[in-house]
Amino acid sequence: MGTEISELKPFKGKRLVVVIERCTDCIAGALKSWSEVVKRSGLPKMVLVTGDKPEQARQVLDKWGIDVEVVSDLKGEIIKKLNVFFTPRIYVFKNGQLTWKQNRPDVEIREVIWR
Repeated sequence: MGTEISELKPFKGKRLVVVIERCTDCIAGALKSWSEVVKRSGLPKMVLVTGDKPEQARQVLDKWGIDVEVVSDLKGEIIKKLNVFFTPRIYVFKNGQLTWKQNRPDVEIREVIWR
């Protein structure tokens, strides 16, 4: 805990960060659901870290009507820093500093919101 990710510092406050390898239709349904839960919770927009170029991710996100911030991690540097060994993996950051990480793939997004 406490790891700082410089690419996430511009996103102020408590932010739910989801790390994926690629933004595809296969994961878009889950991302849409999660972004809606985040919105209803009153938290700022969810941040999506992806190995895609921003415009590639935006194509899928726009198609599904998913309103999130996008951070492109083309070289996989953020993925390495966070030790992302399964995707999608959820993290909670506050002002760019890691405060919580998902340890199991079966964690419900609603559980994460209140951390």
